[in-house]
Amino acid sequence: MRFGPDHVTPSPETAFDFSDFGGIARAAEQCSGVGACRKSLVGTMCPSYMATRNEADSTRGRANALRMAINGQLGPEGLSHPSLKPALDLCLECKACKSECPTGVDMARMKSEYLYQFHRNTPRPRHDHRFANIRRTLELASKWPPLFNLASQTRLGRWLAGIAPERQPPQVAHRSLLTECQSLTLADPLTADVTFFPDTFSLHCEPHHVLAAIRVAQSQGLSAGIAPPVCCGRPLISRGFLDEARLQAESLVKALSPLAQAHRPIVFLEPGCWSAVIDDLPHLVSLVGPGISHRGGPLLPNLRTMGGRRSSGTLRANHKRRDRAAPWPLPPKSPDRYRTGRRSHSARWRMQHRPRQWLLRNGRLIWVRTRPPRGVPGNRRAGAGPRSPRPPWTCRRPRVQLPPPGRAPDRGAGIIDGRMAGRPTR
Repeated sequence: MRFGPDHVTPSPETAFDFSDFGGIARAAEQCSGVGACRKSLVGTMCPSYMATRNEADSTRGRANALRMAINGQLGPEGLSHPSLKPALDLCLECKACKSECPTGVDMARMKSEYLYQFHRNTPRPRHDHRFANIRRTLELASKWPPLFNLASQTRLGRWLAGIAPERQPPQVAHRSLLTECQSLTLADPLTADVTFFPDTFSLHCEPHHVLAAIRVAQSQGLSAGIAPPVCCGRPLISRGFLDEARLQAESLVKALSPLAQAHRPIVFLEPGCWSAVIDDLPHLVSLVGPGISHRGGPLLPNLRTMGGRRSSGTLRANHKRRDRAAPWPLPPKSPDRYRTGRRSHSARWRMQHRPRQWLLRNGRLIWVRTRPPRGVPGNRRAGAGPRSPRPPWTCRRPRVQLPPPGRAPDRGAGIIDGRMAGRPTR
């Protein structure tokens, strides 16, 4: 037995709601020690262990460290003990453990809580503020795109932004998504057949992602609209700015509630945004009040319904009819072969199967890469720090990693949901 009869599980106060586990201590104790996070050839969990092969960088090692800290075995600081920082530093918050761990350990939520607790009494590094508020930075940079792009290519500019010298910072588009949409015929989000939720980088850096999705929807005879441009709070959550993320969640709910109450489909092109709304915010704002709570408010349950994960009877019937009917045709001159990879947050919600089914029903061949994901939501890969991960193709045992851009095997067009390591996907 792990605990004796006199063991008392502590219950420290947390910003996140861990009542689904019975508290953060029991969330850490959820790890049963079977070591499923130490696999190296299949699945997604745990990417940091696959790169370093260190037990401390596995989900099991981090859960044990958190359990010891909460129980006071590391010192009186408890959850905010500084020795936890090296153990959690390389956690990518990919949420793969929540779906692939046999007991469903949610290490991403516990890491965000630790960062919040640790920095309540400890000053945050400069780049934490830069990355957590990346939306404000890009909104300012979009006013002078050439100047920002030029400065971001210099070593001084990257140092001021807290970006590691070997990383390629995103380039701000000369025309933002909202500017591009002014020349398009878009429907009102309250009446559109489908409404796209624009993430921060699609708004200011890569508007062609959303524009391409709009063209696909319109080619199928659907009217498309753009949701109000409100941040989902993912950058704040990933850096432990939970008080600010809670305020951001209130703004998000106010912006999307009319669409949810009207039962309009909202499509999240970025899986990290989707998981923030569906998986993180309900545990962060569950006690704020009606209209926000995932237990009784209208927004988050409707978002789950519209996503198809918990479909209503009408939507489920429509999906079945669509499955029996002829599949939507592919554009002319489409490749015969496609290669697809796993991305962290889409793997958590098992969102890859629909595009693959669509391609298969159109008679296309698909090569599925069963390797750890390269796409990391938020801004974890760009930050400079004492344990900033090297590029995955230079880590130990590179045979389990996808090849670097430009060296992938030529087996057809690439189909990858979301954004891969800060580089645009095509």
